[in-house]
Amino acid sequence: MGENSVVSLKYNTSVEEITAYQERMIFPVISKALNGSEKILLDFGCGTGRFTRQLARLIGGRAIGADPIMELLDMARQGDPINEYVLISNNRIPIDDASVDAIWICLVMGGIPETQLTAIVQELKRVLRPNGLVLLIENTSALPNSTHWTYRTRERYQEIFDFARLTVSGGYQEVDEDITIFTGRK
Repeated sequence: MGENSVVSLKYNTSVEEITAYQERMIFPVISKALNGSEKILLDFGCGTGRFTRQLARLIGGRAIGADPIMELLDMARQGDPINEYVLISNNRIPIDDASVDAIWICLVMGGIPETQLTAIVQELKRVLRPNGLVLLIENTSALPNSTHWTYRTRERYQEIFDFARLTVSGGYQEVDEDITIFTGRK
C-alpha cells in the first residue's frame, strides 16, 4: 500500500472501506487456519458486528457476537437477524463452557487493561472447545501506551494466550502501525 493510501485510510476512509480493507488483509490468512470443524464462532468484542455476518459465512455456520456495550449490540442486531449477540458483563461471556469452535478477536485486546487481562483470557479459554481455533488480530506496534490502549509485543500475546499455542500467521500495515495475525488451537 502506498503512502497516500495509508494517509487516506487514516483520515478519509469510511468504516465500510476500513472493514473491507481489513477483510482483504485478514480473511485469506485465517481461512488457511480453518479445518472445516468450525461451525460456531465467537466474535469477541464485536462492537456493531462489522465482521460477525462475514465470519458466519466464512465458516459456513453461525456466529455469536459478544461485547460489553449494549448500544453497540443493539446496532449489530438491527442489521443481522440470523446471528446471536450477547452482553459481556463483569468480564463474563454468557455462553456455556466449551460451546464455540473458534474465537475471533480483532483489535480488541489492546483496549483491555492489564488488570483485567487474565480474567478475560480465562473466560475465552472457558468457552472454547478442545482443539478450538483462536484467531487473534492485534496491533503489535512498538508505541507508547495511551490512556485507552495498551500496545503489546507478539511475544506477549503468545504468552497471554499460551493455552492456544499462537503462531504468527501473517500481518499487515494499517495507518503506519503493525497489525499481527495470530492463529492457534486449544
